[in-house]
Amino acid sequence: MMRKLAIAAFALLAACSKPALDPATPEGYAMVLPVTPSGENGVHRVDLPPRAVAALQRDDAGDVRIFDGEGRPLSLALADTASRLEGQRTVALKAVPIAMPRPAAKGSVSVRVDQDQQSVTVDAVDPQAAAQTTPEAALLFDTRKLDDPVLALELDAKLPKGMLIEVSVAASGDLKSWEPLASKVLLGTEEGTAPDLRLAMPGLPLTDRYVRLSWQLTNGVKISGAKAITARIPPPRPMMFATRGANLDDDHTLRFDVLLGVTLIGVRITGQSGEGVVPLTLAGRNSAEEPWQQLAQGALRNGSSAQLDFPTIHLAEYRVIADPRSPGFAAMPRVELLTAPIVLLAAFNAKPPYTLALGNAGAPSAFFERAELLGRPRSDATLPGAQVTAGPAQILKIEPAGAGLFSPRKLALWAALLAATALLAFLALRLLRQSRVKPTD
Repeated sequence: MMRKLAIAAFALLAACSKPALDPATPEGYAMVLPVTPSGENGVHRVDLPPRAVAALQRDDAGDVRIFDGEGRPLSLALADTASRLEGQRTVALKAVPIAMPRPAAKGSVSVRVDQDQQSVTVDAVDPQAAAQTTPEAALLFDTRKLDDPVLALELDAKLPKGMLIEVSVAASGDLKSWEPLASKVLLGTEEGTAPDLRLAMPGLPLTDRYVRLSWQLTNGVKISGAKAITARIPPPRPMMFATRGANLDDDHTLRFDVLLGVTLIGVRITGQSGEGVVPLTLAGRNSAEEPWQQLAQGALRNGSSAQLDFPTIHLAEYRVIADPRSPGFAAMPRVELLTAPIVLLAAFNAKPPYTLALGNAGAPSAFFERAELLGRPRSDATLPGAQVTAGPAQILKIEPAGAGLFSPRKLALWAALLAATALLAFLALRLLRQSRVKPTD
């Protein structure tokens, strides 16, 4: 009887512990996907889809393998995505100050009702609409002769210390209709400028178009020009992940945790229409024992999206604080995570079918150097590509710690641990009692 109880207790404990997975086989990974090269053999580029990136458990993407039809791993290397920035150059743009048209004055409505021997006047004021009539300053840049895609604008700006100012960029071919391209919040420092005057652009060609840079007219703020950073071949676009599980602590604090193996490069927040202007500050940390690090700033404007870019550091906990002077979040905003694309170089060996395996925190990195795999230093942008069959996109869970304390999975795990502990305690008591029983003659 005692032996059976002991076996049951150890079985419960074994069920609670997660066994180590063998990284030498496809079965040792959280996700396996078919991959098909365009040719029979040779080195191919393999662009990892978002579903595959979400399965990674190492921030250096070291837990990825491609197995051939015999179960042997292929030789892999990470592609140098920066090498695709061919022909990068900086172009000075001639700035022409222009007057921004004031929006129509829709901030107030007056109604007069005449009755017998008297009249009644009712005035209604919309503060939000009235605020939109604030005059703006703007610079016009002639980018019609820029053939290469524009990656960023380097601004020449001066701001008072502590001043927050949002700049917006739009493009037009006829100077009448404008297409928004990018926006960013600048923060003035002690030196009278901003720590980061680089405004990321979508990487689109602006040939035959004008660019307008605009900001609210504010004392002490001076933006006199900009330079365009262009490249013949732009970098690949960031990956975007839809999420669920972020927690709204109050109408000014949004929290979420990121268990994604790779490093984030930004987060996109989309608010509700009618919220007005809501400045945002993004901060992050790895644990509750660490202080919050401020990472980026942005602003929501009446349901628009704010993309908060930050340095490529790997953190676990994040929070977005709305400016206390603003109304905050009217409801839970949409949260999307951005990561840099991951491209593999794989040496296929004409032994299909091939299997892409990802997700094993204990798997050692097995990447070669690019030059070792390619045979000589050269660009990998012209290599043939391999197709990964990934299926539908995956929605990432970013529920903050503690929000799901009583989830069914955690309750089941705690129940198994408590049952195993109780069983072991019972066995220990039985053994203790038996040891106290003295044998009789």
